[in-house]
Amino acid sequence: MQYQELLQKRDAYQKGRDSIPESVLARFEREFEIQYIYESNALEGNSLTLEETRAVLRAAEEGKDIAFCAELLESMRRKKEEK
Repeated sequence: MQYQELLQKRDAYQKGRDSIPESVLARFEREFEIQYIYESNALEGNSLTLEETRAVLRAAEEGKDIAFCAELLESMRRKKEEK
C-alpha cells in the first residue's frame, strides 16, 4: 500500500468518525477498553468472565474496595450455579 493510499484511508476514517456523536464514541471506546482488559487477563490465565470483568471494573470506578469486588464475584458465581 502506498503512502497516498494510507492518507486517503485516514481521511475517510476521520470524516466518518466526525459524523458519530461523542457519546457513542465514548461508549465504543469504553467497550473496547473492557474487552481489551478481559482478553488480556484471559491470556494471563485469569478465569473471570466478560460479565465479571465488567462488574469489577464498574465497582472499582465507584471506589469500592477489593473485599467488595470479591463478594460481588462470589455472588455472581453463586447466581450462575443456581441456574
